[in-house]
Amino acid sequence: MDNANDTLRTEMNVRFQEVRADFREVDANFRNVDANFRNIDGNFREVNARIDALRIETYERIDQLRKEGNERIDELRKETHDNFRLIEAKIDELRNRNDAQFRWLVGLMLTSMLGMAALLIKTI
Repeated sequence: MDNANDTLRTEMNVRFQEVRADFREVDANFRNVDANFRNIDGNFREVNARIDALRIETYERIDQLRKEGNERIDELRKETHDNFRLIEAKIDELRNRNDAQFRWLVGLMLTSMLGMAALLIKTI
């Protein structure tokens, strides 16, 4: 019976050593998984930090482009307003010139008609 007990103890020790080896392997795997999770967490934090930096940079660039666009629109508005003033001045100038030409033409016609009337009066 001592022999059977020794054999049983030996088998149990072998089994315990196998279980301990399995636990060590599982523990090592858990450590690797934990290290991988920490690595992944660090990567996520780094990616989030980059995304935040890019978001800030993008917002700043959009704001800058918006300001430049608004400035350009204001410049074009002013330039357009100035162009309209020039066109209105040119229209007024042409209108005045046409009025003067029309008056000159009416004066010429009246002078011609008066001249013809004077000739008619002389001939009568």
